[in-house]
Amino acid sequence: MNLRIRTLVLFWLCALAAVSYFQRNLGVAESTIRAQMHLTKDDMGVLQSCFFWSYALFQVPTAWLGHRWGPRFGLTAFCLTWSLATGLTGVTNSFWMLCAARVVAGFGQAAALPCIAEVMSLWFPQSLRGRATGLIAASMQIGGVLNAVTTGSFLRAFSLAGFFWALAIPGFVWAIGFYFWFRDNPREFSRLSPTEIAELPIPHQQQVGAGEFSWWKLISSPVLWLICGQQFCRAAGYIFFATWYATYLQETRHFNVDQSGWATGCTFAGFLIGALVGGAVSDWILYRTGSARLARQGLAIVAMLAVAVCFAGTFLVSGSDPTAALLVTNLMTLGAFFAGVGGPAGYTVTMDISGRSVAMVFGFMNMAGNFGAALLSMIVPWLLGPTKDQWGLVIFVFVALYLAAAIFWALINPLRTVFGETQRD
Repeated sequence: MNLRIRTLVLFWLCALAAVSYFQRNLGVAESTIRAQMHLTKDDMGVLQSCFFWSYALFQVPTAWLGHRWGPRFGLTAFCLTWSLATGLTGVTNSFWMLCAARVVAGFGQAAALPCIAEVMSLWFPQSLRGRATGLIAASMQIGGVLNAVTTGSFLRAFSLAGFFWALAIPGFVWAIGFYFWFRDNPREFSRLSPTEIAELPIPHQQQVGAGEFSWWKLISSPVLWLICGQQFCRAAGYIFFATWYATYLQETRHFNVDQSGWATGCTFAGFLIGALVGGAVSDWILYRTGSARLARQGLAIVAMLAVAVCFAGTFLVSGSDPTAALLVTNLMTLGAFFAGVGGPAGYTVTMDISGRSVAMVFGFMNMAGNFGAALLSMIVPWLLGPTKDQWGLVIFVFVALYLAAAIFWALINPLRTVFGETQRD
């Protein structure tokens, strides 16, 4: 395969993943937005969940549209949509207009990962998907890191309106460049030789599970529901860092906005490095053993258990002195690393079991994940109790979520498609 063309395709996908996460997270800015907009923590819980409810509910519809339109037009249109909504967020003058802008941003971003997965299934064979999806997942965290470490500076340099337009601009640049360069069918690239074309994945219509599409078979598939279950738990666990982690550090460890931003950036860096390691290790195990169960399922189970242990370890650290604060942030970052290690398995298994219905299956999986994200970001204020300071209960819930994710992974059969066919290991 022409390494340069495949690498460029992966570059564009990684850039989109980074842009989407750079734009979506409000965690570090949460306290500033709350103060300037005269909102309560309960209001912010609703506001931060608006994006994820919309993002979840529109996963399947936008995946279907992206599949019908093709990833080139679909990703361009949806990226422009969510970038415009991000920029307009800063010029809203009421709580409900702020919520509406976040809903539109969630709608636009809902199509991103299903369309990315469809491109991956067309360009990358199974043996390379672990590393490729690891790079995609790592790029998401690059966006999260950039958001976390730049938010404090942006808020000092700009008004809220300027802050949100600064987040939006990279999306406009990406959409224009991608539309003019990319083509949906890799066989349309004239620089591919017959040998290189032969190395492309099998076309969707020839894959296992490529018969007549059935919504009933899809939604009644145990494999689909187990994949959705692990994604619900993992996304709900992840969202703590994108929404409430900075506030947790500010209130329990007395961090200021900049310090909490850098600490949040460290956890996103943990996710990033973990995703790179997890993707590479997963493909290495698959190459050495030929077993998708070990490479995908086994690695994911171990990673989820390790996350739960790291997060539970924070209960053993008391006080807000610098040593205790450093220990807590290190444990959280290590937990984020293991969460990142397990991430590529979720994406690769979803592609492997989807046949020609990658976008729709991925949409269902990501929908479940973002229901978890929306629910948990909204109920954190309720978990904090009447005094709004019961952070121990919040951490306990996130430990339980990663234990549940390990259980879901233990029940998944990565060799059985969502349409009932059994694949070779």
